[in-house]
Amino acid sequence: MLIKKILSIEIFILLMGMVSLVGAQVNNFNLEVEIAETHKTIHDGDHIWFTTKILNLGNENRKDITLEYEAISEEGVIVARKTETVAIETQASFVGSLKVPEKTSSGRYFLEVYLVSNGLEEAKGSSSFNVEEEQEKPRKEIVVVLVSLAVLITIIILVVKSKKLVERHKIKSKIRQIVKRKLSKKGV
Repeated sequence: MLIKKILSIEIFILLMGMVSLVGAQVNNFNLEVEIAETHKTIHDGDHIWFTTKILNLGNENRKDITLEYEAISEEGVIVARKTETVAIETQASFVGSLKVPEKTSSGRYFLEVYLVSNGLEEAKGSSSFNVEEEQEKPRKEIVVVLVSLAVLITIIILVVKSKKLVERHKIKSKIRQIVKRKLSKKGV
């Protein structure tokens, strides 16, 4: 009797395990995210560029999937998010970008990409990048003021020099007139 109970319990456990395996979701996708070394450091306000590689292991026909992109700080704060729907057959590779907002703090961030199919997250990929604060760019107004100031100084210099030239010309003209008068008095 004890053996029958133990055998019944073992069969029950075995059947429950099989039922749970049948009901488990099969992951049909493999997803990789890669950020090129040349793009691993960006400035706040820039785009982070990356490549997403997807393999459809279920070998289904063409299928629409949703890719959700998130830039997440080390503290777990989502600073940028984007979603797009793409079609895939057996494999696909996409170049994408995600704009990091202005005034994003310097530090290490993670780009996480989620593949959603039929409303279920089926795959996830991740890579990291760094944000550096960009040196403040000169404001347009400051540049305009500096250029205007340079033009004004140039005009002042030209006016002062032209006055000196005019005065020299007047002095030369007076000297010529005096010389002509004296020569004309002498009869030359």
